[in-house]
Amino acid sequence: MVALKPEVTNIISYLLKIDDNNSFRCIKLLNFFLDKYPDAPGSSGNHQAYPGGYYIHVNDILEYAIMLYKSLSKKDHLTFSLSDALLVLFLHDIEKPIKYSGQDNPETDAQIRSRLINEFGFELTNEHLLALKYIHGEGQDYRKDKRVMTPLCAFCHCCDVISARIFFK
Repeated sequence: MVALKPEVTNIISYLLKIDDNNSFRCIKLLNFFLDKYPDAPGSSGNHQAYPGGYYIHVNDILEYAIMLYKSLSKKDHLTFSLSDALLVLFLHDIEKPIKYSGQDNPETDAQIRSRLINEFGFELTNEHLLALKYIHGEGQDYRKDKRVMTPLCAFCHCCDVISARIFFK
């Protein structure tokens, strides 16, 4: 049996905090990635862009989510669960191991993400899907007269930004 890197062991423990069958599906997808893309980088150059950086990034964002959720939930205003945040965060970059594998793939990021979500049978709410759409920002959908990001999306965006822009090494 191969010993798991500490970040992978952490990821598994975090994924077990996700509700229902989605927890099992996340672990199944993680095992698929570890088998097919054990050295997946976290990006092409902006953050954790080294072999295995994908797993460091995933570990970090899940860890930040748990810490931030614990702190923010004391205000009793959160409209989403920790499980929702962990699920969205785990799924938000699932195209990266495939995209950065060095193999030619004609699919867009969104197509890879959608295909994997369907193949692994994830059960997502409209809130999850909206958070996945805007986790990297609102882009051209930004409006000064209406909130585009939901609280779940904004929370996940913050966790991702902390990893990608503050602790990006």
